[in-house]
Amino acid sequence: MKKSLRHNPLPDFAVIGSMRAGTTMLQDLLDGVQGICLARMKETDFFIKSKNYHLGKSWYEGQFKRRQDICGEISPNYTKRDVFPEAAELLYKSNPNAKLIYIVRDPVARAISQFNHTFLMSGKPEIENLLDSHEGRHILNTSRYAWQIEPWLETFGRKSVLIVDFKDITKNTSETIKDICSFIGAGEDITVSSQHSISNSTEQIGALPVWWKEMRENPLGNAIRASMPRNAVRLAKKILTSRAPLQNPPKIPHSIKSEIRKMLSEDTERFREITGLPFAEWDEIVQKSNEVT
Repeated sequence: MKKSLRHNPLPDFAVIGSMRAGTTMLQDLLDGVQGICLARMKETDFFIKSKNYHLGKSWYEGQFKRRQDICGEISPNYTKRDVFPEAAELLYKSNPNAKLIYIVRDPVARAISQFNHTFLMSGKPEIENLLDSHEGRHILNTSRYAWQIEPWLETFGRKSVLIVDFKDITKNTSETIKDICSFIGAGEDITVSSQHSISNSTEQIGALPVWWKEMRENPLGNAIRASMPRNAVRLAKKILTSRAPLQNPPKIPHSIKSEIRKMLSEDTERFREITGLPFAEWDEIVQKSNEVT
C-alpha cells in the first residue's frame, strides 16, 4: 500500500553546518539511505531572508519529492550567525520539533579551508589583510562554534542538536551515519554505502571558471541554481572542471596560523564546555595559543 503524504511541518531535520566540514560528503551518504528524502537542492538557504525565504512555503515543499519519508536539508549558511542571524528563528517557526545536525572539525583547519574556498571564488581576502579584512573576520566567526551554535541551542534545546565530528564521518563512517539516522528517526537498521564522491574540494573549486563563481553570487544565478536538481549542478561542475587548469590558493604563513589559534582558543574551550565533548585532537589549538611566534 502506498504511504499517504505526511502532514507534519518541514523539515524533519537540517544539517546546519559548518561550512568546509564535510556537509557534501554527508549529503552523499544520507542520499543513499532508504526512508530519507533530502531536498533536491543542496543549500536551499530557505531560512535566510536575503536568500530564498521569499520563494515561499510551496517552493520549499517542492524540494522534497517523497514527503512521506523523513525529509531534511543541508545548508551550512545557517551557522553564519554574523551575516544570517535569523536562521534559527525562522526554522523554528517552520518546525519547532526539527532535529539539527552540526558538523565541526578542527576550527583552525576549517578556517584555512574556507579561506582557500573564498580566495578561489573571489580572489580575496589577500594574505596580508586576512585577519583585518571583512572576509577574514567572517571566516573566523564561522569557526567560532560555541558562538554559532548558541542561538540554536537556546531556540531548540540541547536534545534537538547532534554535534558530529568530521573526523568520525571520515574514519567511522558507517557507525556515525547510523547514529545520525537514529537521531533523526530513521532507525539504525540501515545500509551505509561506502561510495561517495569528493566534491567541493579545493582542487575542484580552483578549476571552476570565473563566470560560474560569479553566477553563484548574483540573483539570476541563484534563481537558476534554485530550479536545478543538485545532481544536475554536480554534473555541470564535473564537466567544467575536467579539463580546466588548476588554480592554487596562496599558502598561509605559520605566523598567521598561530594567530588564528590564539583568536579561536577561548571559543573552542567554551564549545567543549557547552557540548561536553573533548575534541582531544584540537588540544593543539589551545597549547599553541601560548607559544611565542
